[in-house]
Amino acid sequence: MKLLQNGVIITATGEKIEGDILIDEEGKIATIGVGGFNGKREVIDLQGQYVYPGLIDAHTHIGLMEEGIAFEGEDINEYYDPVTPHARALDGIYPFDVAFTEAYREGVLAVGVLPGSSNPIGGTGYALSTWGKTVDQMAFGPCGVKIAFGENPKKNYAYQKRVPATRMGTAMLIRENLLYAKEYLLKKEKGDKVELDLKKEALLPVLKRQIPLRAHAHRADDIMTAVRIARELEVDLVIEHCTEGHLIIEELKEAGVPLVVGPTLTGRSKYELKELGWETPLKLFEAGLKIAIMTDHPVVPLKYLRLLGFLLQNYGLKEKEILPLFTKNPAEILKINTFVGDIKKGLWANLLVTERPLFSLGKISMVFIKGEKIVG
Repeated sequence: MKLLQNGVIITATGEKIEGDILIDEEGKIATIGVGGFNGKREVIDLQGQYVYPGLIDAHTHIGLMEEGIAFEGEDINEYYDPVTPHARALDGIYPFDVAFTEAYREGVLAVGVLPGSSNPIGGTGYALSTWGKTVDQMAFGPCGVKIAFGENPKKNYAYQKRVPATRMGTAMLIRENLLYAKEYLLKKEKGDKVELDLKKEALLPVLKRQIPLRAHAHRADDIMTAVRIARELEVDLVIEHCTEGHLIIEELKEAGVPLVVGPTLTGRSKYELKELGWETPLKLFEAGLKIAIMTDHPVVPLKYLRLLGFLLQNYGLKEKEILPLFTKNPAEILKINTFVGDIKKGLWANLLVTERPLFSLGKISMVFIKGEKIVG
């Protein structure tokens, strides 16, 4: 048992609790409050410092695109087959990539790791802890099947003189493969004999609504194509990037899908990023849409996730408004909110201790994962 004493506890919704946190032998939060903690325990005096839930980025490529090397560490896209739902991010992640250490030292304790966007259907992403020696230890589980619209798949396959060379072709491949998988599922459910098909098998959790489609879409038309396909197939959807989301706010409210927005701290490297700017997350937030903020690591290094909160603060949002975008919301999108994402009884003690308020970018003095102090 550990007792974190004399801290200022800030929950994912910005609620301030003066008191202590008792962590049980399993690394879960047992009690929050003041006094009354009996029995043998290790006491850590926080000396009035702030305690926050660990930060979470729902959209990264950490470990799939390793720091400081090129081809040898690039395992993000299977470039020569446009439909690879059975490719698993888990099989390409290098857990000793220095970016993981830099991430947890800067308070990013959980991530979604997705395949890239060169394929219309790129593979299955996983939610991970940023601390551990093997992906088997680090993984929470699958967090969605990556699909991609717009310029990236067009560019990759037009160059190869293969389908899809257009937005129509991209949507066609996504739709038809989901329909084929649906037919395959219906046959299996009826007890018909079917030949094993790993591509279709990988799409079954999507069709059963166990995991969502994670749709790379910058332009408004691509966003709405993703929404249209999800409606047709009756599957869950998360929009990734959502660069032109502020142009279709009413349509997104009607769709009711979560949005993982960014990376905003970059240049406009292609035409479909022409609307890139802080206006997007701010307007989506003001409209009451469920959003999380991404780095798209390594596009923006994951260790700078907290910097994005600082910038949102400079644009007028308050800490209590920003915190859910980096904790509670991404945890819910990744379906790991029964483990992490807040400071609550029964959740893992994934915690940050800071000398100053989190988005003032002061020093992170301690980091706990499952109650174990790994920094400080």
